[in-house]
Amino acid sequence: SLHLAMRAALPGVTILSFLARSDGFLDPDEVEVIVDYVMMSTTAELDRDACSKVVARLSPDYAELVEHFGYFLRQPERWERLSRAARRLVDADGEISADEQIAWRKVSDSYALALEAFEVAEQRKLEDMFGIALRA
Repeated sequence: SLHLAMRAALPGVTILSFLARSDGFLDPDEVEVIVDYVMMSTTAELDRDACSKVVARLSPDYAELVEHFGYFLRQPERWERLSRAARRLVDADGEISADEQIAWRKVSDSYALALEAFEVAEQRKLEDMFGIALRA
């Protein structure tokens, strides 16, 4: 169902929606990129028009998207797929705005910091578990 597909794709959809709206306008071509992302995130048959309507109503803020970083931290291929969709989204309306570039840089930098913190925490867990220092 559309509801389940949107829930499954929500972390990426939230970030893409934030980027799409960062220039103050949600272009129909940007909506299509986000719908494509949803469609690739599920094996269910979805109604594109219904999905487009849901996507067009989304207007997440920065705090909402940061909450979804955890979805990507343990599986880097998810972030790679999102990054490809983000590049398509930024190019979708035919012009790359400075606002979109700044927003993507902010998201990418924040994710990189979250990933670094996650990796340090994982390393500390291993060190605690085995009682050894893994860092030089």
